[in-house]
Amino acid sequence: MINNNNNNNNPTKSATHTNTNNNLNRSPTISFATHNVHSLQCDLKNELIKDTFLDFNTDFVSLTETCHKSDQFYKNKHDPNFSSYWSTTINTHAGVGLLIKRSWSNYVQKTFLENDRFIYVDLYLCGHIKLRIFSIYLHANRSAATKTACLKLHNLILEHIKDGLKSDFKIILLGDFNANLNKYWNRINECRSLHWKYNFYQRIFALDFLDLYDICHDTPQPTFFSKKSNTRIDSIFASPNLISDFLYSYIDTTDMYRSDHSIVFASFANISQQSFAKSRSLKNKRHVPNFKAMNPTR
Repeated sequence: MINNNNNNNNPTKSATHTNTNNNLNRSPTISFATHNVHSLQCDLKNELIKDTFLDFNTDFVSLTETCHKSDQFYKNKHDPNFSSYWSTTINTHAGVGLLIKRSWSNYVQKTFLENDRFIYVDLYLCGHIKLRIFSIYLHANRSAATKTACLKLHNLILEHIKDGLKSDFKIILLGDFNANLNKYWNRINECRSLHWKYNFYQRIFALDFLDLYDICHDTPQPTFFSKKSNTRIDSIFASPNLISDFLYSYIDTTDMYRSDHSIVFASFANISQQSFAKSRSLKNKRHVPNFKAMNPTR
């Protein structure tokens, strides 16, 4: 299921030159974003989205409900700023993608792209740091007829999350989870029973994942807007071994293209800074005393 030969491309000469400059002037922070773009079949919108996150200076971007076609990879193959990864199972009612700045894409070691509702990439960073980034789009239809498929998807994603935790990955979950987080927390606080649609939240919180936007705001704002209601269904979750580097999370919007969802952002201290890499590397190694070199003084 893991594909070492991902559907990304080799950067052009100009992109390689940009990579060198980015590595020399890398920001002290690392930023993530998730946005439900409600279809990428328009070529102009495809370009505007990349321009938007280039303006926001975002390192990793999850795009959900892309509804992309099989030629999506080729549309973005020679982009000088972002490497792109797309779900290879085509579903024009779902689809997910990840945009990764060229300065970070060199660290991508493995990808999982064979699902129309979630993908992830593994990055091996300096200082023995392993990072797994998910882009997730859960089912919007919550009828009894789709319950089995929804729960099966939850189980599959959780398997990959648990596998990452066992392998000491730091994990970021980006996406549209199609279940109102504000209602979830209200029910938890009131000790009320939970609908099965909250199953995914229950299980990741049992693994001590944190809802980053929620912990930064006393009154979390909705991220999806419709005529019937406004709900908070888009979010960013982080595994507990990554929380010490977390800085802030917020939501924003863009006027460059149309979407009924806000963008959720989260920023971390740059976990691959060279000044910290050596100390992290030493902490991750066993220190075995050399007994043959011992003397009464030592």
